Amino acid sequence: MDTTNLESITQQLIETIIESVPTDWDKVMFYGENRGDHAEYFYYFFRKDSPEFLPDAEMHYILDMDPADYHDQTDEINLLILKLAAEFKSLGREPFTTMTLMIDDAGGLSLNYGYDGLQYERAEEYEMKFTKKYVLPEWKARGGRPEKSAMKRMFELFFK
Repeated sequence: MDTTNLESITQQLIETIIESVPTDWDKVMFYGENRGDHAEYFYYFFRKDSPEFLPDAEMHYILDMDPADYHDQTDEINLLILKLAAEFKSLGREPFTTMTLMIDDAGGLSLNYGYDGLQYERAEEYEMKFTKKYVLPEWKARGGRPEKSAMKRMFELFFK
């Protein structure tokens, strides 16, 4: 089985995610969904040497990005998720429904695929579960405190 194309698409996706972060970072935590006819994703990144993190959906507001650039990046990442799932299928493998990708600036990378069915509508619970499982433990380990966080309203959901 020739996996060259699969590896190439995976590399393109990783590079596109990294390039979409407009500031110095040391960790990116990504979650993507393949919904067959469309893809959805979100990610969080930790600023370099800081407990603070930003969700991708907020970064163009907080970091003063051009909204058109942000939406172009979003479209490209969604397309690459679908291309990756299609490549799984072309290799005779079951296409994934979810993926988690952890990247750090020291070259560390973890990529996992899920195959469980998704609810028809994207529920906020996917993001809440991901955040509780991956983002909050990292944030706490870095010394993050909700009362000092720029993301205070988000933490109110987790710490009430």
